[in-house]
Amino acid sequence: MGGIAVKKAVSSLTVLSMLLTLVFTMGVTDSAVAEEESGSVLFAQNSEWSYLDDGSNQGTAWRSVDYDDSAWKQDAAPLGYASSGKGLDLNTWIGYGSNSSSKYITTYFRKEFEVTDTSEIKQLLGTLIRDDGAVIYLNGEEVYRVNMPSGTIAYTTLASGAVGDERPSEEFSISPSLLVTGRNVIAAEVHQNAGTSSDLFFSLELKASDTSPYAPIAIAMSLYGSAKTARSFAWYTNYANPQNAPENVMDSIVEVVPAGEGFDSPAKLRFTGDPKDTQALSLKVTSSTNGSFISHKAVADGLTPGTDYEYRVGSDGLWSETGSFTTEAEEENSFEFLYMTDSQGSNTGDYEVWANTLGNGLNDFPNAKFLVMTGDQVDAGSLESQWLDYFGKPQQLLLNLPIMAAVGNHEGPYNDNYYYHFNYPNDSIDDPLPPGSVYSFDYGDAHIMVLNTMDINWDSRQSASFDQQIDWLKREVAETDKKWKIVAYHKAIYSLGNHTEDSDILALREKLYPIFDELGIDVVLQGHDHTFVRSYQMYGNQRVTDIETDADGNPLNPDGTLYMINNSAGTKYYNLQTKNAEKYAAVYEQPYQPIYSGIRMTGNSFTIDSYKSGEDQPFDTYTIVRDDEKPNPVSELKAASTSSGKTLLSWTKPADRSDSADPIRGFRIYETSGKLGANWSQYIPVVEGQTSYQLTMEGTNADEVYEFAVKSVDKRDNSEAELVSTEGAKPLAPTAPVVDDGHNTFGWTNAPGYSEAGDYEYSVDNGATWQPVTANPQPLGAFDYPAGTVLVRVQANEAAGTPAGEALASDRSFTENDIRDTYELTGTITRGDQIRIDVTAERIAEYGGDAYLVLELMNGNTPVLLNAVSLKQDKLSLTQYFNVSGDSYRIKAYVFDTFDGELDVPVQLARPIELQ
Repeated sequence: MGGIAVKKAVSSLTVLSMLLTLVFTMGVTDSAVAEEESGSVLFAQNSEWSYLDDGSNQGTAWRSVDYDDSAWKQDAAPLGYASSGKGLDLNTWIGYGSNSSSKYITTYFRKEFEVTDTSEIKQLLGTLIRDDGAVIYLNGEEVYRVNMPSGTIAYTTLASGAVGDERPSEEFSISPSLLVTGRNVIAAEVHQNAGTSSDLFFSLELKASDTSPYAPIAIAMSLYGSAKTARSFAWYTNYANPQNAPENVMDSIVEVVPAGEGFDSPAKLRFTGDPKDTQALSLKVTSSTNGSFISHKAVADGLTPGTDYEYRVGSDGLWSETGSFTTEAEEENSFEFLYMTDSQGSNTGDYEVWANTLGNGLNDFPNAKFLVMTGDQVDAGSLESQWLDYFGKPQQLLLNLPIMAAVGNHEGPYNDNYYYHFNYPNDSIDDPLPPGSVYSFDYGDAHIMVLNTMDINWDSRQSASFDQQIDWLKREVAETDKKWKIVAYHKAIYSLGNHTEDSDILALREKLYPIFDELGIDVVLQGHDHTFVRSYQMYGNQRVTDIETDADGNPLNPDGTLYMINNSAGTKYYNLQTKNAEKYAAVYEQPYQPIYSGIRMTGNSFTIDSYKSGEDQPFDTYTIVRDDEKPNPVSELKAASTSSGKTLLSWTKPADRSDSADPIRGFRIYETSGKLGANWSQYIPVVEGQTSYQLTMEGTNADEVYEFAVKSVDKRDNSEAELVSTEGAKPLAPTAPVVDDGHNTFGWTNAPGYSEAGDYEYSVDNGATWQPVTANPQPLGAFDYPAGTVLVRVQANEAAGTPAGEALASDRSFTENDIRDTYELTGTITRGDQIRIDVTAERIAEYGGDAYLVLELMNGNTPVLLNAVSLKQDKLSLTQYFNVSGDSYRIKAYVFDTFDGELDVPVQLARPIELQ
């Protein structure tokens, strides 16, 4: 979220203090310590020290174990002096000489302590408060220097700078190899930055642990692949002193056993991470200090569904504490999970609040299967001090709870610390910024997709990355067979905090809501704006008002998407900005305390209960009920090739389910192996009244084999996928055969992508031989061809790699005649004072066009009269008189397809007769 001032500088040595996760009684004695805080404290900050404050030059001998300091003064720390009115935090005031304007530059301190068994001490941690500079020695060896110049230190060497009155404590590690069994001595020299310095301060605490400094820290367990059979793990080890590290410190191992069995069980499973995922890193710990760590990752898979497991991570001899998890059971559609956001903080206390919020959430939802965090886990994503507090404060909880985190703007996009700390799939898009920040997972009947909404303002690389995410999101929805589709990301597009009117938020809203509408997303979990908002059901950027409810008043199969933003799990809150509340906010609040939500899912419901941390009852509950069914799958799915070698898909829309309120609205199509691009998919909307659909697959070629999936889509659900392979795919058959027996021609409707007559070939012997088509319709000649023996198809195109297509067969027979045998004419003539003719015209072949019986009176070779009668029935008998007489008159009878006075020669549909 925008730039937030750091409340308190966090020393790099905070990281080292987190290594002291286990303490024990060390067998250490210190006769000068009146009371120890715990068995891990070798000596406390208020311990008694021997000190020398006479301004003398002690050279270097004073640092050694055997130096005799019996003449030195002794008293309790903190030791020092201060100007008038100050120094209330001192236990012992020491001297600085007779001249307050020329105080002694150096004061010396020594302390003895005993160790009975050095093998039990794996690490030492010193906590120093000093004013101004200091150098610390253990058994004569320098172990820490602060605010002092490099090189040889003399008793006149000035500190590098003055120290203010706040005097923050500083933690530093000491190699346990410097310890000896028995008497040990730690020595310190404190230097002023000037003789006029007004104050001096010194206290030092030393702690020890039997935990190796190379033991795992910042352990994150996550879902990876199938929640029924796998878990992923990420953790750090300290790598401050590689030369002292065990040889196997780079090993990344997870050991898993059935719950209740030890790690010596024969049922133990051992998983080793890919070496390329184990990285030695030099990272910023604070803004001014660096630290060295190893980032480890491993995946445990092949597990048994519905089984309780225990695990540990690390390497042989360097194991973590034991964590636990339960794999998803078969058909586990009723479950719960936690949703939180924005735990970010700038000091350790902030992350203690986050840990407390998580603990309260687990108290209310002890069976939570995982935690969804929607970004800004930390305030400064490049600073490891915050990450180690984020994991360290609730580490005991996170050992038993998979965490599914989105990246926030405070963590990315150009810091990879998020990637180092989590182990998520990194195969979604080409440039996720940072790696592993765009992923999905299934649990029960829910498919949850995690997006990366980048920084406040996007550069071109971020924009391109987000466009890839949109393609990925569409592909995810196309492929999933899950009922509930949930999206999680950081930057809320519907909120009421400080960011609600930001230009990047408004642009993101315009980009995302139409996509969520098209994809039928049920719920969006958001962060970033540090307020609590539960939206209305939103569709088309508008509140959905016409919502049916069930008997309990819950929305039943509602349109639109629910958008949530969950304030903060930590200490940072924004004031409400209610300007647009009525447009999209059903419930909103700013209680200025952490909020968490528990989400309960069943086969047909989604319920979100939101709690103010520490309160017993939720302050907001919302349930969506869905009893809808999946649509029917498409039918008659075929893959064919076009003249250019591309794939042509065709399918038939299925009938809608009985619930007409949820009709099929479109089709989702994807190539199952990603050969058109890992995230290629298409959505084809339904056209009203249309049942047959075709789509040319751009980017395909005849040399490649593809497998396409087509699903019908209603308001929310995908149907089961219908699959078709292009292996051996042929061009589609032409359609709509036209048998014109009279004209002895065979016609058709061209196959898609093949519009020229030269694209086709025909057969008159049921495919035994083929001839090139010359025209459509194709003349066949006057022969007898039984129905089905005349075929037409797209001919093979060797250059394009296209085989011959599917054939269209004649659906009626051809007879040995021509068009003049469509009708048969018979008749007689009777002569007298008038001429009488009796003519019959009878249709003897299939014909559906116009026909006219035409009579022509001839006197010799001279036409005298022409008239016509339209043939409306299969047989017409006609008697007609002509008011002429004599043998020179005769009558010709014809059947034509037209009689309209035009100059075009009509087609004869009968063999003419002459009556004479």
